[in-house]
Amino acid sequence: MILFASVRTRTPSSSSIAVSLLFCYTLSMDPSVEDQTSGQWTVYIVRCSDNTLYTGIAKDPDHRIAEHNSGKGAKYTRSRLPVLPVYREICADHSAALRREAAIKRMTKQEKNELIKTGKAGQTGI
Repeated sequence: MILFASVRTRTPSSSSIAVSLLFCYTLSMDPSVEDQTSGQWTVYIVRCSDNTLYTGIAKDPDHRIAEHNSGKGAKYTRSRLPVLPVYREICADHSAALRREAAIKRMTKQEKNELIKTGKAGQTGI
Protein backbone atom coordinates (compact mmCIF):
# COMPACT_ATOMS: atom_id res chain seq x y z
CA MET A 1 0.00 0.00 0.00
CA ILE A 2 1.16 3.51 -0.75
CA LEU A 3 0.00 6.29 1.56
CA PHE A 4 0.13 9.92 0.57
CA ALA A 5 -0.85 12.79 2.83
CA SER A 6 -1.24 16.46 2.25
CA VAL A 7 -1.87 19.02 4.97
CA ARG A 8 -3.57 22.36 4.35
CA THR A 9 -4.79 25.05 6.70
CA ARG A 10 -8.45 26.02 6.31
CA THR A 11 -7.89 29.75 6.59
CA PRO A 12 -4.71 31.79 7.06
CA SER A 13 -5.83 33.08 10.48
CA SER A 14 -7.28 29.81 11.73
CA SER A 15 -5.29 27.38 13.82
CA SER A 16 -7.37 24.42 12.66
CA ILE A 17 -5.84 22.14 10.06
CA ALA A 18 -7.54 20.05 7.42
CA VAL A 19 -5.79 16.80 6.57
CA SER A 20 -6.61 14.77 3.49
CA LEU A 21 -5.27 11.28 3.00
CA LEU A 22 -4.95 9.44 -0.26
CA PHE A 23 -4.88 5.66 -0.13
CA CYS A 24 -3.82 3.82 -3.26
CA TYR A 25 -2.79 0.21 -3.65
CA THR A 26 -0.14 -0.72 -6.18
CA LEU A 27 -0.95 -3.75 -8.31
CA SER A 28 1.23 -5.86 -10.52
CA MET A 29 0.19 -6.40 -14.12
CA ASP A 30 -0.58 -10.05 -13.34
CA PRO A 31 -3.74 -11.23 -15.18
CA SER A 32 -5.35 -12.09 -11.82
CA VAL A 33 -5.38 -8.35 -11.05
CA GLU A 34 -8.40 -7.90 -13.32
CA ASP A 35 -10.72 -9.30 -10.65
CA GLN A 36 -9.27 -7.00 -7.98
CA THR A 37 -9.90 -3.76 -9.89
CA SER A 38 -13.51 -4.33 -10.96
CA GLY A 39 -15.75 -1.52 -9.68
CA GLN A 40 -13.00 0.36 -7.82
CA TRP A 41 -11.41 3.60 -8.99
CA THR A 42 -8.08 2.70 -10.51
CA VAL A 43 -5.22 4.82 -11.81
CA TYR A 44 -3.57 3.18 -14.80
CA ILE A 45 -0.60 3.84 -17.06
CA VAL A 46 -0.40 2.51 -20.60
CA ARG A 47 2.60 2.47 -22.91
CA CYS A 48 1.74 3.73 -26.39
CA SER A 49 3.22 2.38 -29.63
CA ASP A 50 5.62 5.36 -29.80
CA ASN A 51 6.91 4.45 -26.30
CA THR A 52 5.19 7.41 -24.61
CA LEU A 53 3.17 6.90 -21.44
CA TYR A 54 -0.48 7.84 -20.91
CA THR A 55 -2.04 8.01 -17.43
CA GLY A 56 -5.76 7.83 -16.74
CA ILE A 57 -8.38 6.68 -14.23
CA ALA A 58 -11.32 4.31 -14.60
CA LYS A 59 -13.60 2.06 -12.58
CA ASP A 60 -13.05 -0.70 -15.14
CA PRO A 61 -9.50 -0.23 -16.46
CA ASP A 62 -9.64 -3.28 -18.75
CA HIS A 63 -12.71 -1.89 -20.52
CA ARG A 64 -11.14 1.59 -20.68
CA ILE A 65 -7.91 0.22 -22.19
CA ALA A 66 -10.00 -1.69 -24.74
CA GLU A 67 -11.69 1.63 -25.60
CA HIS A 68 -8.27 3.20 -26.12
CA ASN A 69 -7.27 0.36 -28.43
CA SER A 70 -10.51 0.60 -30.42
CA GLY A 71 -9.79 4.28 -31.15
CA LYS A 72 -12.61 5.52 -28.91
CA GLY A 73 -10.43 6.42 -25.94
CA ALA A 74 -8.48 9.60 -25.29
CA LYS A 75 -7.48 11.75 -28.24
CA TYR A 76 -3.83 11.38 -27.23
CA THR A 77 -3.87 7.59 -27.61
CA ARG A 78 -5.82 7.45 -30.91
CA SER A 79 -2.74 8.06 -33.05
CA ARG A 80 -0.47 5.93 -30.85
CA LEU A 81 -2.19 2.54 -31.03
CA PRO A 82 -1.94 -0.06 -29.72
CA VAL A 83 -1.52 0.77 -26.05
CA LEU A 84 -0.35 -1.77 -23.49
CA PRO A 85 -1.17 -1.62 -19.76
CA VAL A 86 1.98 -1.33 -17.63
CA TYR A 87 0.81 -0.09 -14.20
CA ARG A 88 -2.29 0.10 -11.96
CA GLU A 89 -3.17 1.41 -8.50
CA ILE A 90 -6.52 0.94 -6.78
CA CYS A 91 -7.61 4.13 -4.99
CA ALA A 92 -10.10 4.64 -2.17
CA ASP A 93 -12.47 6.82 -4.19
CA HIS A 94 -12.81 9.02 -7.29
CA SER A 95 -11.21 12.02 -5.61
CA ALA A 96 -8.18 10.02 -4.49
CA ALA A 97 -7.80 8.60 -8.01
CA LEU A 98 -7.90 12.09 -9.54
CA ARG A 99 -5.27 13.36 -7.10
CA ARG A 100 -3.01 10.36 -7.72
CA GLU A 101 -3.41 10.71 -11.50
CA ALA A 102 -2.36 14.36 -11.23
CA ALA A 103 0.65 13.40 -9.08
CA ILE A 104 1.77 10.79 -11.62
CA LYS A 105 1.32 13.23 -14.52
CA ARG A 106 3.67 15.66 -12.73
CA MET A 107 6.41 13.02 -12.60
CA THR A 108 9.22 12.93 -15.12
CA LYS A 109 9.32 10.05 -17.58
CA GLN A 110 12.23 8.58 -15.62
CA GLU A 111 10.20 8.69 -12.38
CA LYS A 112 7.21 7.08 -14.14
CA ASN A 113 9.41 4.30 -15.51
CA GLU A 114 10.81 3.70 -12.02
CA LEU A 115 7.25 3.59 -10.65
CA ILE A 116 6.30 1.04 -13.32
CA LYS A 117 9.44 -1.02 -12.69
CA THR A 118 9.30 -1.11 -8.88
CA GLY A 119 5.68 -0.36 -8.10
CA LYS A 120 6.89 2.20 -5.55
CA ALA A 121 6.29 5.93 -5.76
CA GLY A 122 9.36 8.14 -5.91
CA GLN A 123 7.64 11.01 -4.11
CA THR A 124 6.04 10.98 -0.68
CA GLY A 125 3.42 13.69 -1.02
CA ILE A 126 0.89 15.24 -3.34
